[in-house]
Amino acid sequence: MGNERITLITETEKLFKKVGFDTSICTLRSCYDLIVHGSSITFLIKIIPNIDSISSDHTQALKCLCHYINAHPLIIGIRTKSEYLQRGVVHTRDDVPVLSIETLENTIVDDAPPLVYADRGGLYVRIEGELLRNVREKSGCSLSEFAKELGVSRSTLYDYEHSTRGIEVDTAIKIEKVIDLPIIKPFNLLKNIIHNESKIEKHTKSTLEKSVFEKFDAIGLIVHPTSHTPFDAVIKEDENKNKVLMLTGISDMDIRTVKKRIMVVHDIADLLNKDAFFVLDTKISHFTIEGVPIVLKDEIKRLTDSNNIIEVIHERKKESKKNID
Repeated sequence: MGNERITLITETEKLFKKVGFDTSICTLRSCYDLIVHGSSITFLIKIIPNIDSISSDHTQALKCLCHYINAHPLIIGIRTKSEYLQRGVVHTRDDVPVLSIETLENTIVDDAPPLVYADRGGLYVRIEGELLRNVREKSGCSLSEFAKELGVSRSTLYDYEHSTRGIEVDTAIKIEKVIDLPIIKPFNLLKNIIHNESKIEKHTKSTLEKSVFEKFDAIGLIVHPTSHTPFDAVIKEDENKNKVLMLTGISDMDIRTVKKRIMVVHDIADLLNKDAFFVLDTKISHFTIEGVPIVLKDEIKRLTDSNNIIEVIHERKKESKKNID
């Protein structure tokens, strides 16, 4: 991890902590580098100095994970290949908002969210279309008359009034001067990116994963495989319930190799107040590591319903707490 990126991660975490968020840094290679969790909102953040170097695989994995755990994706960067990110301007990569550290500070510390976004080689804003239409109608102007005054086509003005397109910054400023009212609205950083789970590609990375996922499916658990994350899937007891189990590893590697993943996932689960467990196909001496329950592959084979695995996880967490006390 380069010094520039380390500094950017540290600065980003510091800003969120300053306004009361809890944070967890992912020290492994992942589609995100930082989770920040507040009383009513969670962000998964990828931090990368050159935003053009992020792969579509990582942005897709980031969006999928946000969908599964009800979080919002965000990328913090410094520059593109050709220029530095401007303060107050939102860029996007695969529909994920991208901010400079200065814009992030303005947004969460100063409560001054960005208004401008970059798209197709220009700078644009969104406006309050209904307000614009009401002003025009009260003035007695037709669409054609008002469009002529603004120097745009009738169809373009119609789109503006119905908020179906962004407006170049200069044009929006001109409109505000004409009607003498502020109509530019902040960029929505909390826009839901994936509404339909069918858009999310599901996959497994090994034969062991496939067998475990198939077993979970058979006993009524809902499995969401993940990629580029410290864990291998998000497990839900019921799609309509908020209860989530993070399946934090299906591995046949030795404990020493997998322990770092377990430690990272422990921090994530603790931050989000979620359960986490690992399924291992290896020799173990303890059924919890860093407070994370360990379930063996052979135990998974004997499960008959979803309550079995939930009971095992909770029992092993209790035992771990007793040992600590």
